[in-house]
Amino acid sequence: MYEHANVSDVDSNTVLEIDAEQVKMLYDAMPAAVAANIAASLLLVFAQYTVIDHTVLMWWLGISILIIFARTLLLRAYIKTRPEINQAHRWGIWFTIGSSASASILGSASFFLFPENSPVYQMMCAFVLLGMASGAVSSLSFGKITFPLYAALVFVPLLLSLATTATTISLTLIPMVLMAFGFILRSARYIYNNSRQNILFRLQSARNAEYLSGLLKSGPVVVYSCDPNAEFKINFVSESIRDLLGYEPVQFINDQNFWEKGIHADDKSRVLKNLQQLHKNDFLTHEYRFRKNDGSYIWLYDELKLIRGDDGTPTTVTGYWADITERKKIDIMKNEFISTVSHELRTPLTSIHGSLGLLKGGATGALSEASTKMINIASNNTDRLLLLINDILDLQKIESGNLAYQLEPLNLYELVERAIQDNASYGKAHNIAFNFSCDIRSAMILSDHHRLMQVMANLLSNAAKFSNPGSTVDIKLCRDNDNLQISVSDQGIGIPENYQSAIFEKFTQADASDSRKKGGTGLGLAISKMLIENLGGTIHFTSTENVGTTFTVSLPEIQKEA
Repeated sequence: MYEHANVSDVDSNTVLEIDAEQVKMLYDAMPAAVAANIAASLLLVFAQYTVIDHTVLMWWLGISILIIFARTLLLRAYIKTRPEINQAHRWGIWFTIGSSASASILGSASFFLFPENSPVYQMMCAFVLLGMASGAVSSLSFGKITFPLYAALVFVPLLLSLATTATTISLTLIPMVLMAFGFILRSARYIYNNSRQNILFRLQSARNAEYLSGLLKSGPVVVYSCDPNAEFKINFVSESIRDLLGYEPVQFINDQNFWEKGIHADDKSRVLKNLQQLHKNDFLTHEYRFRKNDGSYIWLYDELKLIRGDDGTPTTVTGYWADITERKKIDIMKNEFISTVSHELRTPLTSIHGSLGLLKGGATGALSEASTKMINIASNNTDRLLLLINDILDLQKIESGNLAYQLEPLNLYELVERAIQDNASYGKAHNIAFNFSCDIRSAMILSDHHRLMQVMANLLSNAAKFSNPGSTVDIKLCRDNDNLQISVSDQGIGIPENYQSAIFEKFTQADASDSRKKGGTGLGLAISKMLIENLGGTIHFTSTENVGTTFTVSLPEIQKEA
């Protein structure tokens, strides 16, 4: 072992650590090895007591005891010194010297304790030595040359003695001893290599764990995990929680309701409701205010991922919290600015739009063809500006929580049918037909009629705009357990995969040039998602490029079909 093993892709310091760990394993196994040595020595003396000269026996036993005593002192010195990694090589050499001395005295028994005229005692001596060498495999194989040297010092004298005696039994024992010698050397080599691999794995695991622990302790986010059951009991929180919120990790673990109690009262019902969607989508992100240990509140971004086993059963939930308070402050200032500007712009734009309408209607007399064309361009642009401003104001109200919802029982079939009728002319303008299929005409929900119509108008107009001319947009209404689902499927260009993760973000448009050609503010889907979620539902989509896109809205049903 004292030549460094050829470990691929491992630096010299790691090799030193592996060697040091193997030396430690040798010394850890020394008490058992010494005890076995004492037992073997006493067994040999006792077994040969009647056939070997007592003086020889006592000298042999005395030398054995001296060597065992010296090895015991070596073990005590090692434990007391607790050598550094760079000293392990020297301690390994001392260990090998000690084990070799023990092997030499055992091997000498083949000469001094080997009765020439007693085949039975010869066999007994041979088997004791074989057993001693075999037993040493497990305790001495952690050294590269420690066990091979030990085995050689035991087996070579035994083989010479058996060959010299040349009895029938001794000659029969020689091939057995040679086979045993080869087998235990091979076993020792396997144990040596395997132990090095295991030590290397442990070292790398410890380093990775230390590195990960450092990241979790000082990172900018708090990593956590929880049970995937309905209570979502937290079972791990990284130490960076101290810097983020001022709490100890154990507070979240020991008190099942600690996290829930820290959520701002105005956000709690929304957050807890969002959690129920995790098992459906396996992924969830939301933002909410959380109370710090000093009593103040900060905004947290919370991202969760549901982990499932091979059989699809939920096993755990992992996630992280990040402080987005500063971002929220900037968003508030930005929204206030946009809201102010939008309000200031809407009044004059409305006036301009009305004036243009009067001009188009001939209120000031007939217009020339060129003037009519210019008026139409101006009117279309003011339409787009007013749409953008109204979307921005809606978005600002939703995000600030100031948008009022008029909840009432609604027949969803009738609402969808009305939405299709209202947008039929838009579809016709794009040479698109709407096809509605539904088997549940009495489906009821509790929702806001105006806001749902706004969402449907957005989904239908998008489907018409991005479908291939002459194709059909399919609208379906169906029941999914306790929910009602509306799906809008087009046969259009689809959403590019690299844009799909951001499709519900504000001002997101898959292709800016195409969006300008098609029209739109890039806010419709963001507003639709916020509205649907605030109304207790969910919205998601599937899309394949050059095939089409399907948006699905799910809302809780309040009355089963009769």
